[in-house]
Amino acid sequence: MKQFGRYAAVGFEFFALIAAGFLGGRFLDARFGTAYLVWIGLLVGTFAGFRTLFRMAQLEQRALEKEDQENDERDRHGHG
Repeated sequence: MKQFGRYAAVGFEFFALIAAGFLGGRFLDARFGTAYLVWIGLLVGTFAGFRTLFRMAQLEQRALEKEDQENDERDRHGHG
């Protein structure tokens, strides 16, 4: 269940970053009378979201590798 919470948090953060970029760009478009900042904000938010996903995947991979290494050490020493 702990794993589910972690994935849900990452999914929420991904969505929140994209939404924040979009809404920030929309706000700036309204403030300055432009029509392109919403797209820039959306791109920046999407980039930030994927960057977060990538970092979380790296952390999860390292944790799995460490767990595998610890299991291998235990198996070698006969503590199964």
